Amino acid sequence: MALNGLRICWDIKVRDEKRLRCDEEVGDPRTTEEVMKLINEFLNRVEKHKAILLSNLITPFDHTISALNEWLRKIETNIEASNDRNVAELRKTMYELSMGGIRELAQQVREAWLSKYRSELEELIVKLMKGEVTVLIKGDALNKNKSFIVNLRARHLSVAIERVAVSGSITITLRLIGRKGIYIVAPRLLSNNLLKPAEYGLLLTDGTIDKDGYPKMNTNHLWQIIVFSLAYPGKVRLAIDSVNLNDGDVKVKWELRAISHKDKFKSKAKITKKVLKLNYDEFLTFLLFAVLGGDGNIYIKRKKKVIDITIGGSKHELWKGIIERMEVLASRITVVEILNGMSYVALRLLRLPRSGLMIRWLK
Repeated sequence: MALNGLRICWDIKVRDEKRLRCDEEVGDPRTTEEVMKLINEFLNRVEKHKAILLSNLITPFDHTISALNEWLRKIETNIEASNDRNVAELRKTMYELSMGGIRELAQQVREAWLSKYRSELEELIVKLMKGEVTVLIKGDALNKNKSFIVNLRARHLSVAIERVAVSGSITITLRLIGRKGIYIVAPRLLSNNLLKPAEYGLLLTDGTIDKDGYPKMNTNHLWQIIVFSLAYPGKVRLAIDSVNLNDGDVKVKWELRAISHKDKFKSKAKITKKVLKLNYDEFLTFLLFAVLGGDGNIYIKRKKKVIDITIGGSKHELWKGIIERMEVLASRITVVEILNGMSYVALRLLRLPRSGLMIRWLK
């Protein structure tokens, strides 16, 4: 689709301002062509998901709220169903955190979407079609081995369309500007010998340490909110800051920040060194939380239980020593061992079978 009259600029970050500014207008037609490809992909995905994005009744948050309500009903029914006090306490905590914070936040953002974000998205598309939008770009448009980002901006909504380096896949994020989030207080349920490896497992997968020194995680999965709260008890900031507009679906993105753990971790490299010093049982707990907190999975293959942890190439050096230890342990680990001290979390809540376990690393 040809869009005429758009002003396309290289962006510049102005000090003390959150908004990007136009630095220099683009004159290269090849760069303009790449910009148009990304904008057209954005318009195509909005069209594909317009029943969710542009409806006066349905929102991107409805599926999340429905799934959360169903999960809460199951948890409430089973709180006292176990003879294990630890299981009952964990289920009670999950229920209280979800009722008092997670569901309330999702409902608040749903209402905000209907009152302002939806209409701003619709207005942005109309202006885009008329050529009345300034498009800000960043990265290398002509080098497929580098990322390239197109930014569109409304008053309370921004759109980031990114062509990912090397793979060329396109991610689209609708950022909800002005969302402050809420604070929840997670109780301490894990002992020290479980807490530290749990923290390490999350930080070395999908977790990170932000510029202010807080452990942080962005996730599309409700259950990872509970896992993060288990690993980082105390004050946790919970926010819904964006919506991922994928080709096949629309997903809510949650942001978690462990306020009570500021400056506790200096770098991931130092965390890796600590992981290699963990004893056998602690290392297995680390692996469990690496699976729960990252791109991991536990499943059955040829009568063996497989732990898959997908690690990006950029993390290979960071994980090199850990991978070597995993390979050494792969032949002797059992499900009972990896769940040592964590059985009430993984064995009974995740319902993993008891038998042999194989670990592998996927590049």
